[in-house]
Amino acid sequence: MHKKIILLSVIVLQLFACDQAKEKVSVENKVQKPLGRIINDSIEPPIVTSLSGANAPKVIKAAKPIIVPLYNSDGFEMPKMTKYTIADGMPVNEVLASAADRGGNMWFATGGYGICKYNGISFTNFTIKNGLRSNIVRSIFVDSRNIVWIGTKHGVDIFDGKVFKHLNFEGSSSPYDSFEYSFFEDKNGIIWCTINSYISGKMKSELFSYQNGSIRNYPNIAILLANKTIINILEDKNFNLIISTDQGNFLF
Repeated sequence: MHKKIILLSVIVLQLFACDQAKEKVSVENKVQKPLGRIINDSIEPPIVTSLSGANAPKVIKAAKPIIVPLYNSDGFEMPKMTKYTIADGMPVNEVLASAADRGGNMWFATGGYGICKYNGISFTNFTIKNGLRSNIVRSIFVDSRNIVWIGTKHGVDIFDGKVFKHLNFEGSSSPYDSFEYSFFEDKNGIIWCTINSYISGKMKSELFSYQNGSIRNYPNIAILLANKTIINILEDKNFNLIISTDQGNFLF
């Protein structure tokens, strides 16, 4: 009788150990993600420039804009287009990118006159005189905390309405002058920045993330996306990032 009890106990322990091993393998397989080597780049703090009376931005009250009625080929009137130019307070007529913040203000990126904010009444122009890293701005984005992300010719700035911070993407080997940026915020509040650059006639694409002041570089993604141009980045319902390129989509 005792031998049977001992034998039964041994079998139960073996089955329990086997289930534990399977569960451990299952958990390990679940949490593993082929991110490859990750470089933390937050050692050097950002350069900070605060706005004061001496470097306050220029504010121009907007003039009455031109409202242009549009018509389709059938002759029916479409929604009217409101046009703002230099004559209405814009610093320049050429706009490379735009974004809206949580207060309903519009932000415009220009190719030589910095960034411009429009609150429905006046235009406020921010340039290198106010702390912007470069007056050539190629992309602009506003995150859920109302922070403005600015992709300039000489790198990325963030602006909270009072202070400009120049972020240091130390892991990047690309020359600033050839940068093209795009920004995206995921459901966890992480900001993802993609960078396209041209080096010796070849395209190089890189991926960075920013959270709580820490910048991360994902060099394995740069290898995967070699000679591909990143067009956009999105997130699916399973929290996977979808990186769209000129040669297809990549799930990350």
